[in-house]
Parts: sequence; C-alpha cells; structure tokens
Amino acid sequence: MLKFSVCLLLVLLFFISENRAEILIKNLKIGISDKAGDIIFKKGLTFPEKLDEIKDFDLSNKFIAEFEVKSSDGPEDEKFVLNYANLFFTSLKTNAQISSVAKLLPNKNKYKVVMTGRNLFSKMSVGGKYQLELALGSFKENPGILYDIGTLNLVGSGVKDHAEARIDQVKPEIHHIFSQPERMVIPIFSYIITAISAVPFFLFYLYVSVLDFL
Repeated sequence: MLKFSVCLLLVLLFFISENRAEILIKNLKIGISDKAGDIIFKKGLTFPEKLDEIKDFDLSNKFIAEFEVKSSDGPEDEKFVLNYANLFFTSLKTNAQISSVAKLLPNKNKYKVVMTGRNLFSKMSVGGKYQLELALGSFKENPGILYDIGTLNLVGSGVKDHAEARIDQVKPEIHHIFSQPERMVIPIFSYIITAISAVPFFLFYLYVSVLDFL
C-alpha cells in the first residue's frame, strides 16, 4: 500500500509538471559504518546500477546514502530541491515496509539518509533480506524516480528470521464485587433519637413563651 502511494505521487508529479525536464541522480555513494563509526563498506553507484547484496548488516551497523540531484534542464551548479525524497526498506519475507527521509545538507548541496540496523529491526521485528528503493520526486521536474538500489541482509545476535505472530488471547472477565450494605438503624430508634434531640428546642420555646406572658 505504501509503495502504491509513492507510485501514485510520482505519477501526479508527472502530470503537474509544466516541462519535460528530468531528475538526475549524481554522485550516489553508499556506505556502511560500524559501532565505532568507522566506514567498513563504501561504493559509488551510477543510476540505474545496483549494489551487490550487503550480506552482513547487523544491529550495530549504520546504512548511509548520500547523493546529489540535478535537473536535466538546469545548469550543473544550480541548487535543486526535491519535494519528495525517501529510502524504502522492504522485507522480502513479509513484504512489510518502512521508509527513512533523505535530508538536504544545504552546505554541501547533497541529500543524506541514514538507517541503523537496530532502528530497522525495532520497527520491523524481522531479519533477513531487505530491498532498498530510493524514491525521488519534484513538482518542477518529471518523471519522478524509483531507484532499486539493491538488497541488504540484516543479521546478528538477537535478530529473528521471522516476525513472531502476535497472539491475542481472551482476557479474563472482570468481576466487580460490591461491598455489603451497612445495616440500617431500626426506624423506632431513629424516631426516639429525633424526639430527644427536639426536646431542648421545645423547652426553650416554652421558656420564651412564659417570659412573654409574664
């Protein structure tokens, strides 16, 4: 469903555009860093070239992609801003999918997207192979690009090969126990207490009445 929405957006961008210029991807570089931040894998790609499978991407690794975009109609040094730039990770086992937004680095005029193995697993709960696709779109240029970069294999300690099915069990019925009502005072005692309480007021009334009479 998510991929369908992306394709629909790219089609809309195609029809909204007023010219026939195209988005060009330049200097695409893929890198993998380890826990210490050292680059352990690096490769440059030229569209539509694909990566060989990244076989050992574990929870401590970080996937990094940097690239530039140009317009086929514009000058080479012109800054170009995309309206849509996402890298999609699709599990080949479950077809579940998440995306990470590519952010513009204004000082370098480049886009950069990062995904850690731990973040990928925490959101997907499944290891194994993931297809990587870069989706780019702009209202000024058409058509958009859906670039199949390649695959990576999420492995390592604690990574499951298959997502565990969630089982919703029937919850026990909640029984509310009402407390026993307190015993009521016998009505006759209630009347007697009321009468006794009224005696002082009655006597006071008589006393005042006698004083007025005298």
